Amino acid sequence: NTGDKAARNARRASLSQEERAKQNRDRNREHARNTRLRKKAYVEELKRTLTEIVAQRDAAELEKRHNAQREREQREVRFRVMEEFLKLRGRNELNAARWVAILEDGFTCTLPKTPYRQMVEGEKTNE
Repeated sequence: NTGDKAARNARRASLSQEERAKQNRDRNREHARNTRLRKKAYVEELKRTLTEIVAQRDAAELEKRHNAQREREQREVRFRVMEEFLKLRGRNELNAARWVAILEDGFTCTLPKTPYRQMVEGEKTNE
């Protein structure tokens, strides 16, 4: 390593000032070229990374919108079923086909005992 350095210095000392200046310019030119190539590769890598991140973000946003739409649709269906259930219940609907259309198999509705319900039952027995 020290021998290489001494040999370079000896060659450099034997060069004229113009040759040394040309050698410096060539070395600087090569260094600048390598620096530009490294920068170009770095910028390309940044662009690729940015493209991937944007694609991931867009996919996540799309999935989020789909989930929100699905949730809105489910809420709407639940609301309509509940609305129909309350209408049928309010009319004391006896037609089983109407009930089957909105209820799953095995559905049971147990109403709680309240003072009002006890009063209604008591009135029925007093008549």
